[in-house]
Amino acid sequence: MPGDFPKTIDAIGVEWLTEALHAAGALPEHGAVVELSSEPVGEQGQTGEVAKLTLRYEGERGQAPLSLVAKVPPPFEQIRQQMHAMGLYQREVRFYQDIGDEAGISVPHCYFAGIDDDSGDFLLLLEDMSACREGDFWLGSLEDTRTAVDALAGMHARWWNSPKLVEFPWLVQHDDADYNVTMLGAVIKGTLPVVEQRFAEHFTGYIRDAARKLEENWASLTTWQPEWPFTLTHNDYHPKQFFFPTEAGGRFAVFDWQSVASSAPTNDLARILIYGLRPDALREHRAELLARYRRGLSERGVNYDAKQLEYDCRKSMLFSLFIMIFACATSDVSILEEAARKRGMNYLDRVFTDLGQNLEDNRVLEVLA
Repeated sequence: MPGDFPKTIDAIGVEWLTEALHAAGALPEHGAVVELSSEPVGEQGQTGEVAKLTLRYEGERGQAPLSLVAKVPPPFEQIRQQMHAMGLYQREVRFYQDIGDEAGISVPHCYFAGIDDDSGDFLLLLEDMSACREGDFWLGSLEDTRTAVDALAGMHARWWNSPKLVEFPWLVQHDDADYNVTMLGAVIKGTLPVVEQRFAEHFTGYIRDAARKLEENWASLTTWQPEWPFTLTHNDYHPKQFFFPTEAGGRFAVFDWQSVASSAPTNDLARILIYGLRPDALREHRAELLARYRRGLSERGVNYDAKQLEYDCRKSMLFSLFIMIFACATSDVSILEEAARKRGMNYLDRVFTDLGQNLEDNRVLEVLA
């Protein structure tokens, strides 16, 4: 595997790419990439720049892909520095290096993963999933949410209370108080006032009250208790992170593993419930989806008490509130605004109104009482 790697999409050349595919065992020794072109992939996010690479070979191609997806840091320096300081780039790269296809859930196959731990420069070369469709963060889908819940149960069961998770030194552990209590506690303390000021007309009522209570009670909520279950978690498990099969092919798969951790399983479950469905649909199908998740665990030998699951899921909805606060305080929301506008929506309805209603429907303030 090449020790050095390109730091931008434009810097990826045919010679380096040939060497990388040889090292990955994807391209036979007598094959070579002789031409490549790149184009942006979909709606560009704020935490990474993503492009599709279309390749042409000479010699033996074997099973080497005709196209790849390359991911590098974003051009937004402030976001890049924040992500690097929190170890998020390192986690995604190490996830593909050390876990990847063994996660217990389908992920894009990785052909190269490299990072400079000092600068935060990284490069991922991933399977092109363009035959799939991406999940819809804005409108949601019951069938897509069911699919995501079923897949989640499989991954969680595989790593349930597993001591193997400690073997990954880059993985934030469930009981790491320095990270979960101290550092993230400082994050919410610093970002909540920004959101309250920036979105004063929309960040009101139940969602604002829950956020203030969350900040006040952060240490008690995140100080790990021995009886709490833990597993491998994606920690940002919502429809915009999913691929789904289409008539053209593909499969369900999960990407964007920057927040991967060992943590409470309901951090993932609560997130897909909140953002997989709009409030009316979640009220109607919440019990079914919780039962579906429990059944998926049970079929794999993991028992999760129904009442405990419901309570833990409500508590983990506060973790999604934390993510929203952090994102709205540190991101360029014009990207969300444009994506929502294309769907005939106001992004503030999804980001604040829907989330606030879901938090109220699930009585999360009672968890903080």
